[in-house]
Amino acid sequence: MYGVTDSKGSENVERMLRRFKKISESDGIIAEVKKRRSFEKPSETKRRKKDDAVRRVKMDRLIAQRKSGTKSF
Repeated sequence: MYGVTDSKGSENVERMLRRFKKISESDGIIAEVKKRRSFEKPSETKRRKKDDAVRRVKMDRLIAQRKSGTKSF
């Protein structure tokens, strides 16, 4: 079951809501709800996944460069 939050003793509502949000984010519920708000065409899905992969590769290269201490222009 997703995002079950029980009150821990005399815990106030704000604290319990903060824990619920943290649990929801870690379970991926928030991201899934945002993704499902509107229909995404298959071509848009492919483009988004491709862009994400390119961004991931660039970040990996940047991290590798920073670890090695070299700059490439």
